[in-house]
Amino acid sequence: MYFYIHQAIRAIILLSFAGFLFKLHYFDEIAQYINPKYIEFSQVASILFLFLFFIQVPRIWSTNKGKDIHENCGPWGCNHDDAFSNRVTVRNGVIYTIICLPVVTGLLLPAKALDASIAVNRGALMQQQSLNQDIHHDDHEGHFHLHTNHIDEEICLPIEQAEAELFESGNEEQVIVMEKTSFAQKFYAITENAENVKGREIVMDGFVLKEKSSSPNQLFIGRFLITHCVADATVIGFLAETEKEIAISEGSWVILKGILDVIKHGNEDVPIIRVKQLDVIEKPKEPYIYP
Repeated sequence: MYFYIHQAIRAIILLSFAGFLFKLHYFDEIAQYINPKYIEFSQVASILFLFLFFIQVPRIWSTNKGKDIHENCGPWGCNHDDAFSNRVTVRNGVIYTIICLPVVTGLLLPAKALDASIAVNRGALMQQQSLNQDIHHDDHEGHFHLHTNHIDEEICLPIEQAEAELFESGNEEQVIVMEKTSFAQKFYAITENAENVKGREIVMDGFVLKEKSSSPNQLFIGRFLITHCVADATVIGFLAETEKEIAISEGSWVILKGILDVIKHGNEDVPIIRVKQLDVIEKPKEPYIYP
């Protein structure tokens, strides 16, 4: 019975990926990386890695050392000197290191949600200047669909008719509450209908960002919008203005109540919240919002 180290390493890699995905699900960390509606796909992936591991295990040992093991060859030919030998080269080491890097970093580094420092690096405040461009909505099967030019065109944000009525004239008495489940839809609706909602009361929560060019009593209150995974995260939110400067550190989470208004920010008319009440809160367990 002969032991092949390369086949063993490949089996360990498959098991590591399966175990890593199982760990993310078991400790409820998977939501730190992907949109919850795609969780089932990651579960299938973990099972597939485990299935491939069990297929790989019998290849680790063989009784045919010195013979051509053609049953293990692929459609592009054989490479017995690589897979079915115990010779380890620098090339092998580099390949295995690159493949194992996601698992190693995932296990050694704690899962951490995106924060204000990432938002600043992505230019969250500057994105708001272009939100009013190329925005449209249409009625489709009882929903309003909102699109903007800074996200993929195929991303469709439906808003129920009952929610859409909040942004029509004549509903000035109703408070706009930015719940997590409809935050993105309402955000784009407010951006499109800034003049219609001017003077309306709004309640929202989010993390604080500060722009150097803004006045000391202006803050940006934002949330991370995750479409598929954290790689495509986009920061959306509103400028908020207080009557006097408030000493709140960047990255803190706040809940505020205020009145919507419209100002010039760069060359664009953008909504701003005139703050009536502002309180610091704990960071929510699930800080992301989804379309």
